[in-house]
Amino acid sequence: MLEAYTRYADSATICHGRVVWECLRGDLSSNKEILVLGDSYTAVLNIYFDQLGKEHGFKARNITASSCVAIFPISITSALQESARKACIEQIENAKKYLVAAQNIFLAARWGLHLELVEFKNSVIKFLEDQSLAKKNIYLFEQVPK
Repeated sequence: MLEAYTRYADSATICHGRVVWECLRGDLSSNKEILVLGDSYTAVLNIYFDQLGKEHGFKARNITASSCVAIFPISITSALQESARKACIEQIENAKKYLVAAQNIFLAARWGLHLELVEFKNSVIKFLEDQSLAKKNIYLFEQVPK
């Protein structure tokens, strides 16, 4: 049963590199909302957050893009393939709309790849510090296994 929650969601229904259904999963009638941000490793968690939200009465706004943690402008570097840059920029802008109001933020990514870049690592640290000062709850997922 665990595999059912970690398989890659249907690309027609997930907010990966684009906006679909306001990027919402889970209990769409709930007033409680969490923000889920990350790269394609995070996109795997769409079904997980959909089911978890339905079971526990919250909705999850999942915003992801390939090779891009959707809140860090440093993601747009020469390390990012040209074909992925436009979607990355769009998802960063999409995430910014919700980041200010979000109280519970979940981050997941292929950390082993991204954290090799010192600039990215520093950007992550700054983001965590800023969100901590804003008294937000940040939850970091370990790298999702392949």
